[in-house]
Amino acid sequence: MLSKLTKTCTFAIVLVLLLNTACSPQNQPDKIVIQNGLLFKATGEALIPKGAVVIEEGLITAVGRESELEFPDGAKILDAQGGTIMPGLIEARAST
Repeated sequence: MLSKLTKTCTFAIVLVLLLNTACSPQNQPDKIVIQNGLLFKATGEALIPKGAVVIEEGLITAVGRESELEFPDGAKILDAQGGTIMPGLIEARAST
């Protein structure tokens, strides 16, 4: 049986890959917010519950607790449904 961490990491990787492939440059919204997730910042801090990532024009512009961030008007909101959010994780081995 898969551990909770394995399931969570798998969800995070799938989410990143879906965002990468589903949001091609011509179809990509200018502003995206991924919210309601367990945020992993890779800075040595504890995981942040109810975390969010704000992405504007393809760049991460804010990372933190949902309650502490301002979401841009008109942003597409993606619900992580409690899964892990790992901002900055990229698929670097993909071939085209």
